[in-house]
Amino acid sequence: MEPYCEKSRIHDMKTKINIFSYSPKKYEPHVHLHWHKALEILYIIKGSIRVQIDNRSLILSKGDLIVIGSEQIHSTNADSEGDEEILVFHIAPDFIETSFFNIEDKNSIELFMKNKIRFPEPIIEKDADIRNVIDCIFNIKREFENKQESYSIIIKANIFALIGTLVRKYSKNKKNQSNNINDITTKKMLFNTFRLIDEQYMTKLTLEIAAKASNLSVSHFCRLFKKTTGTTFNHYLTAYRVKIAENMFGLEKDCSDVALKCGFESSQSFMRAFKTFKNCTPSQYRKVVFNSEKH
Repeated sequence: MEPYCEKSRIHDMKTKINIFSYSPKKYEPHVHLHWHKALEILYIIKGSIRVQIDNRSLILSKGDLIVIGSEQIHSTNADSEGDEEILVFHIAPDFIETSFFNIEDKNSIELFMKNKIRFPEPIIEKDADIRNVIDCIFNIKREFENKQESYSIIIKANIFALIGTLVRKYSKNKKNQSNNINDITTKKMLFNTFRLIDEQYMTKLTLEIAAKASNLSVSHFCRLFKKTTGTTFNHYLTAYRVKIAENMFGLEKDCSDVALKCGFESSQSFMRAFKTFKNCTPSQYRKVVFNSEKH
């Protein structure tokens, strides 16, 4: 299960990035709420998906681009029967430390990397500047995959061009610093609850227990949790447990055992929750996943 705070999959330490494209239908139609230190850029190659960032929900279509800042809570949902293709680009937070800049350049890059600019949601491919940004992303992907001589230099050059273009175009839309501070404070207040879910999802977790973990009243906790994640605590917890169950199917054959080990009170409640989030029964899901793995 991807924990609430997901470890960014930065596979190349020379460039401090990861970039790949995938089909949600073949891989994972629903990526549940999570966050990570790396900045993330999504580009829709084909089809459309629903993206939630903090408490905002948007529809992205072919050609749309979105910047998800470091530590922003987000999720993606695609039609499990659709034919979407998404390009995902992660830039590690210490990317800026691996290169040399003068003070002015470093300040510009920090605006981008530290989530201080309010970008349009989504950024639409409507002018030459944005088309250049998208070209940079695909140049980065090609160099990342081929890894020919000096690939890291070319990747960094394209990242700088991408950042420079977006900062120049949108730097006037700087975020209110007090809002950033409030977001960080809220996440810190809820940190113990998220850790509780990570460690105790298999037990009976009530609203009272979750609120107490963050030292909040139930009513205050509910407001903060909804504001931060865009969903209720019970909905989030159920989605988390369903995700755990998916990963247990390769180890456990009995759905009743999976249900109990994931914190569901009965096989029936597990079946209902699984169908709500995955649009199929656990047995149907297992059959599709393991048949595809065999081929």
